[in-house]
Amino acid sequence: MSNQLFDAVTRIARHEVKAVPTISVGLVTEVFNMTAGTADHSVTVELRDRGLILPKVPIAVGALGLAATPDVGDLVVVVFAEGDLHGPVVVGRLYHSDLAPPQHEAGQIVVELPPGDSNPALKMLLDSGVPTMNLQVGPDTTVEISDGLIELKSKGATVAVDATGSEEITVDVGQASLKLSANGEMTIKASNKLVIEATELELKGSATVKISGGKVDIN
Repeated sequence: MSNQLFDAVTRIARHEVKAVPTISVGLVTEVFNMTAGTADHSVTVELRDRGLILPKVPIAVGALGLAATPDVGDLVVVVFAEGDLHGPVVVGRLYHSDLAPPQHEAGQIVVELPPGDSNPALKMLLDSGVPTMNLQVGPDTTVEISDGLIELKSKGATVAVDATGSEEITVDVGQASLKLSANGEMTIKASNKLVIEATELELKGSATVKISGGKVDIN
């Protein structure tokens, strides 16, 4: 092979290598997942700059057992395995001018679904600085977990586990409450009626048993 021919072939090869993309950005046009009846986890992507359609591109995940397919219209990052145009893989998603990320600070992981919604149905915050975990489901239910404290609230009901000092569990529902303490005390309060019913009921006190009321009926 002459030097001129060799140089020409080399230039062509270099041009072809440069023409093959290694990474690109595209829009999701179709989603394939378990709802279609098959075990799939892929999307069809239209490359933003080339207009090329890539059908059923597999989606990379951070851990097996995790699934989160993009939505139609999402902006995704596509890489090509070994520079092969026939080996695309979606490796991530990008925010853009029409979709802002949720409010967050350093050391936090925030999840809001649906994304970009002004009033998301589900919110989750992991904060390594405190550390705490907050979960909100709908407008009425929240869970907050921190070191030694778990609190669940749903409308007028609250369940709290406090191991920070007093070590107690409390349940409050409207005008009724239950309190369990690590020191062995238990308190039940009801502003209306308290009913304890069983096939056999044993009431026993090692020291004193006291029953008091405006009227006491024993049958």
